[in-house]
Amino acid sequence: MSAATQSHRIVSDSAEATRAHGEALGRRLRAGDRVNLVGPLGAGKTVFVQGIARGMGLAADFPVTSPTYARMNLYPTDPPLYHWDLYRVSDGAAADAELSALGFGDEVAGPGVVVVEWADRGEQATSDDVAILVRLSYGETPDERIIEITT
Repeated sequence: MSAATQSHRIVSDSAEATRAHGEALGRRLRAGDRVNLVGPLGAGKTVFVQGIARGMGLAADFPVTSPTYARMNLYPTDPPLYHWDLYRVSDGAAADAELSALGFGDEVAGPGVVVVEWADRGEQATSDDVAILVRLSYGETPDERIIEITT
């Protein structure tokens, strides 16, 4: 990340609110932007991506699901949205080879918006200058999430 970063913290009290915060971000994204999402299992990464997709103009009835097994879902937005999930990618150096084999670098360098869940897995996913980092964590209640956005 560049030296001049800005960060803000949001407390979300529901999945709907988390989705709405993602939607607000999605409305601001442009071709070439990349969003890295990190946080524990169940913290709301996919819910946040659902909002991003809606904010980028994806129809409300188009399903946005975690690509845990597919590794990447492509959504028909303008620009296109590449939704990666690195949860099942190997750790360490093996992750970079696996990501290259899956074409990760091609989409990251492409004309769309790239959103990466579990971005903290593999150096290739985090080594370059990422415009937006979103950290999601659990709050004080079962539905509460803390969303930290760094640009």
